[in-house]
Amino acid sequence: MNATANSVDPVDVARAAFRSVAAGHLDHFTELLHEDVVFDVVPVGLRRGRQAVRRYFEEVRLAMPDLVMTMEHAVGDDRYAAVEWRMTGTFDGAPYQGLAPTKRHTPCRVSTSSKWAPDASGVPEPSSTAPNWAARSASCPPAVQPPTVPRPGRST
Repeated sequence: MNATANSVDPVDVARAAFRSVAAGHLDHFTELLHEDVVFDVVPVGLRRGRQAVRRYFEEVRLAMPDLVMTMEHAVGDDRYAAVEWRMTGTFDGAPYQGLAPTKRHTPCRVSTSSKWAPDASGVPEPSSTAPNWAARSASCPPAVQPPTVPRPGRST
């Protein structure tokens, strides 16, 4: 544990949030998020607020009913946490981001980082038990990624 005895450890909360979403316990996951969370899903875009982040993970779970998420590493300090994880599933459920299911197995390697919500003095608020910002980057095959649009003058 990285935090003092009277504070919340960002890494512990990041682990708890990961375990909740991995198990499909989205109510608990959502409770762990700061109400103003910003989740940047590369290359899909920003999700702002608890419910938008929850809806994103609901969409992923509906698209890949056999989804398995595995935490590889979790690290951080008293203000930051980062989790590296893997996600595998078959894209044979609901459409994802407007894309029809491909029925292909899709492994992804993902990293998520978060910065703790500071109060006016810059100290993490004791009442804020979750990150206020998160960024996610993923390496997934084309089975679930939106098609890329080439820039003018480039082929891809």
